[in-house]
Amino acid sequence: MAPSSPRARAGERLGRLLARNRELGAAQRADEAFTTRLRRLQHWQSLRLQETHADLAADPRYGPGVRFFVEDLYAPKDFADRDADVERAFPYMVRTLPRGALDTAGDAMGLYVLTRELDAGMVEALWDTLGADALDGAAYAEGYRICEARDARAEQIDLIRDLAGRLDGLVRSPIVLGALRVARRPAQLAGLGALQDFLERGVSAFHHMGGSQEFVATITRREHTILERIFTGHPAPFADPDA
Repeated sequence: MAPSSPRARAGERLGRLLARNRELGAAQRADEAFTTRLRRLQHWQSLRLQETHADLAADPRYGPGVRFFVEDLYAPKDFADRDADVERAFPYMVRTLPRGALDTAGDAMGLYVLTRELDAGMVEALWDTLGADALDGAAYAEGYRICEARDARAEQIDLIRDLAGRLDGLVRSPIVLGALRVARRPAQLAGLGALQDFLERGVSAFHHMGGSQEFVATITRREHTILERIFTGHPAPFADPDA
């Protein structure tokens, strides 16, 4: 059998990630108590990210990028509509998208799946193991350590960096920007509005930056610093990670 092409492998990777996301979503939505705790965790995480990167969020150039990551990955809400849109669009994406776009979609889904897996572990650590009542920085850091997922957390940060780099490359193409605008009405008619909105927000945020190198480097450096502090027992791991 002839080896598959890089483009075909990108499509296969995206398909595997979609299947894993479907599995996670079904299991999590079936457990009401888990979902309630997950929303509390996501709310705390989104506030923490906004606080850590408040200077970037307040910057007219970088603010939309911070909001995109916080609201489209860590927001305390159900992304079932967007997930369903991606599932419906997958056959079309595999047939028509160039490899670069498929790789970007795979990076986005890979980050989303890994985040869901890590969040599930944190829910178990915080409530089942620690019996946490109030969710604060100390409890969150202890939950991190209980999960023993240091490598996966480092991978999560690097996936954010890689995804940002791919988005930055895509938005430099006038062809991509034009195609996204043209697709708006057909996507809505096809019932893919949630996916279209997600893509437009991401592309708009990175196009607005006019180059994301400083943005990505700052977030990556700070998040790796926080990760290192948590696993070395720093008393205030989230305080001023640039210090």
